[in-house]
Amino acid sequence: MYNTTGTLSKDVKDPKTSIGQYLRVTFPNMKPLQTEYKELAGGLVVDSMGANAGTVGTAFDLVIRLMIKPDVTPKSTLALYPFNTTYH
Repeated sequence: MYNTTGTLSKDVKDPKTSIGQYLRVTFPNMKPLQTEYKELAGGLVVDSMGANAGTVGTAFDLVIRLMIKPDVTPKSTLALYPFNTTYH
């Protein structure tokens, strides 16, 4: 069974989720590499073009979720279109 918190960014950080477990087993020594990368990479400067980072993150999580389970209609969509039985 796939274990998730509901968002990809939280799943990556949580060792109890399926993705978190996979990453820790597959890449057990990532901490030193992450530290070195962050030091060498410097600050990330990207023009947001006015987009809220939280909205972009939520959209990314939703796209990944739809790619993993394309036949499942998100509950948020059902709430927006409660009478559209042909949507999907």
